[in-house]
Amino acid sequence: MAGVLLAEEKAPLEEAQRYVETLYTATLGPYTAEKWAAGVLKAAEAMGAKAVVAPSSRQSRAYLGRVAYALKAGLLEDTLESRVEGGEVHATRYAYLNRVTQRVKAPLPVVLTVKPNTTPLAEPYRGRPRWWP
Repeated sequence: MAGVLLAEEKAPLEEAQRYVETLYTATLGPYTAEKWAAGVLKAAEAMGAKAVVAPSSRQSRAYLGRVAYALKAGLLEDTLESRVEGGEVHATRYAYLNRVTQRVKAPLPVVLTVKPNTTPLAEPYRGRPRWWP
């Protein structure tokens, strides 16, 4: 598993390196959707990613649509849980003003955002991470 850490200034590398095998980092200056989309896209293409997963936020909604378009990938936003089965990502998300859930799916490659506070915390990676500036 690889991770991408984008930041306006110095990024919290020590914390991020605990959870991934390969960590791509970039200091991009003030946030713009175009810069962050380009950073994520460059890392996704370099690692041959089949899925790009990010926390759901206003910023991620602004730049991940660009990433999905460039990768010719499906876009599943605000998911509560997800799994891969037979080359497709199956996910659950809220619908109708968060009153009901719906199941959605998209073929790989896919860009997926995860609704905050809906998944268990990740376990730290036990190996030694590689760095890609």
